[in-house]
Amino acid sequence: MNKKRMFILSILGLGIGMFIATSSSSNEEMKEMDTHNEHQHSSHQMMGDSHTLHDSSLNKVMEVEDYEESLTQYFILQQALANDSLTDAQQAAKYLAEALGEKSALSSLAHQIHHSDSLNTARPLFESLSKAIEVLVKHHGSPEGMSIGKYHCPMVDKNRGASWLQDSEGTKNPYFGEMMPRCGSKIGTL
Repeated sequence: MNKKRMFILSILGLGIGMFIATSSSSNEEMKEMDTHNEHQHSSHQMMGDSHTLHDSSLNKVMEVEDYEESLTQYFILQQALANDSLTDAQQAAKYLAEALGEKSALSSLAHQIHHSDSLNTARPLFESLSKAIEVLVKHHGSPEGMSIGKYHCPMVDKNRGASWLQDSEGTKNPYFGEMMPRCGSKIGTL
């Protein structure tokens, strides 16, 4: 074989080798992206609205032993946080977990609030709970005689903002409590 042919075959072999390596690397990157996307999606299952919940997660949220009592305890919890009362918030969270029942995916959040050691620990959990309770109310509707408003404070978490549900008129902010009790406004009714 002459030198020219060997050179061409070497270049061709290098090109094929690089193509295979690049193709294999792209496949690994695609698998990695798929794994990342699956993890990201599963971590947001519980925290979004009903459009981001998987059917099985949504069913776990919808399983509630005593719906009206769950809402009542949620509103007591919201009021306790607005009043800066960790003890009352812990007690309401305990009763909320009982009303939701162990089959409900929301019980875990209520238990975490019950065991919180500070208002600063309880409040972010309450935000997650509020998002899930909103999904629950949208699914089951407001019980007869219960008016449920959705409130939003744009200043929570360094101006990221957060919402909550409330069964009374007038802003009672559970995220800032007595520091800024009227921060936020009603943005709708459920």
